[in-house]
Amino acid sequence: MRFYSPGLWYQRQNPRRILSYGSQSVASRLNPGAPVTLKTRTVAIGPRQIQEIELPNGTWIDCAGNCAKAAREAGPEFWDTLNRNTGR
Repeated sequence: MRFYSPGLWYQRQNPRRILSYGSQSVASRLNPGAPVTLKTRTVAIGPRQIQEIELPNGTWIDCAGNCAKAAREAGPEFWDTLNRNTGR
């Protein structure tokens, strides 16, 4: 017999479905420069729909209502990596 946490059970019963893609322009407050355009998507999990934004490393994170803010708050390593890759 397998035991699942409520969250894992819910995910198994309601697999994620990608409904649409888009993009969001995000600028750093600490390292001013050209904004970066990141991919966004709308995902359905059961009856709920959430917005996610993709960081440059390929990780999708929940927008929690504001995708630009979520990307900025993803951590300083996000902007450090971006600056190294673009030479800023």
